[in-house]
Amino acid sequence: MDKPPGISVHPSEKEPSGTLVNGLLSKFPEIEKVGEDLRRPGIVHRLDKETSGILIVVKNQKAFEYFKNLFQTRKIQKIYLAWVWGKLKNKTGKIEDFVGKSRKNPTKQAVSYNSEKLINPKEALTFYKILKNLADKSLLELKPKTGRKHQLRLHLHSLGHPIIGDKKYFNKNIKKNNQEFNRHLLHAYKIEFKYLDNKKYQFETKVPEDMLF
Repeated sequence: MDKPPGISVHPSEKEPSGTLVNGLLSKFPEIEKVGEDLRRPGIVHRLDKETSGILIVVKNQKAFEYFKNLFQTRKIQKIYLAWVWGKLKNKTGKIEDFVGKSRKNPTKQAVSYNSEKLINPKEALTFYKILKNLADKSLLELKPKTGRKHQLRLHLHSLGHPIIGDKKYFNKNIKKNNQEFNRHLLHAYKIEFKYLDNKKYQFETKVPEDMLF
């Protein structure tokens, strides 16, 4: 499905209703017990609240287990689009380090080349390619090979080119400019995988209007 920005995927203590899962349950009550967490029925992977784009939702346990395995074995290719501040030096590249909770502030995620500086560190890998350059911003194609929490936002921030509109991971010099945007400009654009029939499937979504410059 194509998730619009501004909607949380599943309920939480702070947001018990008005989420994607609440809507799905009202339309597909049969997914209530699908998955491993009753708070996230039918949800195999997640997108941040402000992130738009493709999200896989399954309707039965067999499909859940299948897609869970695809994600764990990195057999699903996800492609994102992101507008970042500034111009990158290299047209293509990769970012490889560790992602985990910050030891200085455990409420936030952080990246480091030294795993000992993080709580519960996990390897994280992202490939990027510049698609378009403007005066003060760049459009990137991102291919994450791992699925860590806030991975893309953290990786681009660590490069010195945070995602435009990101109010959590940003540099002080662009804080004022960020206020002009209602959300961080990150879109899950395309997804590719093979299903049970061994056929390759590819889905993509329209780029949101707020990302058209």
